[in-house]
Amino acid sequence: MPADSVIVATIAIDPSTDGFASFAGNASPSLSSTYVLSDSCGLTTFTKLEDLGLPDINWAVQLEVTPECGTTPSCTADFNDDGEVRSPDLGVLLAAWGDTGKEAAPFDLDDDGIIDSSDLGILITQWGPCP
Repeated sequence: MPADSVIVATIAIDPSTDGFASFAGNASPSLSSTYVLSDSCGLTTFTKLEDLGLPDINWAVQLEVTPECGTTPSCTADFNDDGEVRSPDLGVLLAAWGDTGKEAAPFDLDDDGIIDSSDLGILITQWGPCP
């Protein structure tokens, strides 16, 4: 994820049955605004807390993510999922040689819509144990 990405986290809280609702924040500096959305309070679009008269309240959120999330696997030519690219994977690719469309999809390593020499080249560069 690029360093300048924006992540939006939405927290759904059931409406109060006694007319009382609260949330807490902190006065630590924030690089972005905190927004609130509450249909029952007439806030039908995301509204900045500072626009509601709360300029010094921010929510700090710590997110923990798996670094591999959303990345392409480094061993895409391991068609039989045995942890290495070897002759069985080559056999699968050669059996699909020339396939296009849906038939090609699982083995089309360069996503150009056809199983061809480009896919073979990718398989060869991945030859051996997967990282």
